[in-house]
Amino acid sequence: MKRISFLFLAIVMVCATLLTQVSLPRPVYAAKVCQCLPYIQAKMGLPATGDAMFPAYKYPVFLENYKQNGKNVFRVSQVSPLTKNPGDLNNLMMIWQPGTQGAYGAGHIAQVRSAKYDSSKKVWTIEFIDANGWTNSAIKLKSSKTEFDCNNVAVRVLTTKSLSGISFYKVSKR
Repeated sequence: MKRISFLFLAIVMVCATLLTQVSLPRPVYAAKVCQCLPYIQAKMGLPATGDAMFPAYKYPVFLENYKQNGKNVFRVSQVSPLTKNPGDLNNLMMIWQPGTQGAYGAGHIAQVRSAKYDSSKKVWTIEFIDANGWTNSAIKLKSSKTEFDCNNVAVRVLTTKSLSGISFYKVSKR
C-alpha cells in the first residue's frame, strides 16, 4: 500500500510540474487608434496631461511647468534648425502649429528620426515618427506599424523648403 501511495504521489508531482510549464494562449485584443500626443508621450517616456483633448502645440509649456514634489521635472529648450547641422534635430520633438501643412486646430506632434538639408536645392528632408498623422504633397508615408498599443503609427518623410510653423524641442530632466 505504501508503494502505491508513493507511486501515486510521484505521478501527481510529475503531472503538476508539466501543467505549470504549459503556457496558455494570451488573450487577443485589438490595438487602438491613437492621437499623436499620447503616442509621443509613451514613445518618449513623458507624462500625460490628463486631458484627452489637450492641444499638441501647447505640450512644451505643459512639460516646462510639470512638477513632482513641488519641483519642476523637465527642462524644455526650443532648438532652431541649422542648415549646417541638421542632425541636431534627431530625436527631438517636432511640433506643427495649428493650420501648418495640414495640422488641425490642436497642432501635431512627432519625433524626429533624422534630418538632412540639401544646400544646393535649399530643401529640408526630415524623417519622423508619429500617430494619427497625414500625408500631403510635402509629407509622404514611408512605413506603418503598431507600437505602444497604437495601430496607426507611421514613419513619414517631410520634404520642404520652409520649416515655418514647425518647432523643435529638446526635453531633458532637470
